Amino acid sequence: MRDLIKRLTPIGIFVACLILIWTLIYYFYGLSTGTGWSMFDCFYYTIIHLAPRPVNEFLPNLTMSSRFITLILIFIGLGAMVYLVGQLTSFIIEGRFSEMYRRRAMLKQIAKLKNHFIICGANRIAQQAISEMLQKEINFVVLEKDHSLITDACSLGNFFYLEDDPTADENLIAAGIKVARGIIIATPVDETNLYILFAARELNPNIRIISRVTEPTAARRMLRAGAHAVVNPDHIGGLRMVSEAVRPTVVSFLDIMMRDTQSAFRIDESTVQKGSPIENKTLDEADIKQKSGALVLAIRKPFLTGFNYNPPNDIKLEAGTAIVVLADTEQIKDFRELTGEAESFVKPER
Repeated sequence: MRDLIKRLTPIGIFVACLILIWTLIYYFYGLSTGTGWSMFDCFYYTIIHLAPRPVNEFLPNLTMSSRFITLILIFIGLGAMVYLVGQLTSFIIEGRFSEMYRRRAMLKQIAKLKNHFIICGANRIAQQAISEMLQKEINFVVLEKDHSLITDACSLGNFFYLEDDPTADENLIAAGIKVARGIIIATPVDETNLYILFAARELNPNIRIISRVTEPTAARRMLRAGAHAVVNPDHIGGLRMVSEAVRPTVVSFLDIMMRDTQSAFRIDESTVQKGSPIENKTLDEADIKQKSGALVLAIRKPFLTGFNYNPPNDIKLEAGTAIVVLADTEQIKDFRELTGEAESFVKPER
């Protein structure tokens, strides 16, 4: 819309000036010939002759000179109209071709992604996830059919997105769901989220699914349907308020570790992959602190739900072991090299 306004502003100014100038020409010409045309008559006559159409109304006592002036006005008005139509046509055609080219280029780039995340929705809640993904340099694709929400989200940074309905299987496939690591379902309607959950589970049985819920009763339904975790923003907000009141120091510490953009340190995690440099080594042999600088806080063995906090040095790191560490951005990258989960962050080519 801004581009359209920018294109049409010059012709708008030109037409306004033309109307003013030609109105004054008729008026002063009338005074010089003694016909006594009013300013309104001159303005009205100018307006009706700017449009490229037959006109049967004329100023009284119209002379040959004034007819010649009118012909010039008609030709100028016709030219302005042709230019206006040309600009509108160009804007529509260029916009459509530009959008087709952008989508085709985006699809080609998305097809190269693997082990990424898909975010369904671009509303206020989803935008928090988008911002965090961008900050942590995690590859992801956004699916949202509302153009205005996509536009708002794009102000956060440069990322992959498809302006399509996330409930359609073909759009989930285009976003790379079959090779994605996880999907965040953040639309505001529980029924829609449940539908996307079923589709995601069918298209990729191994994908990790995180879903937003609005009604508390929907949480159990989501978990039974296959979601790994559900998030109720209202519930989380209430817990946060209590935590701020009861244990403000702990909340402040976690905020700095997880959300403060000025802090270099983060609490992060990575899972030991098969064939990684530290697979089947003990924590002492892996020497994560020395090789990456990351401080190991906890370890969770494969297929277990509990954590081993401040783990002993003789604990074995077989494939599938999740390791929680405290480290800065560079240390986290080195740490992921050790676990075999290192990946490069890919931005869309504009």
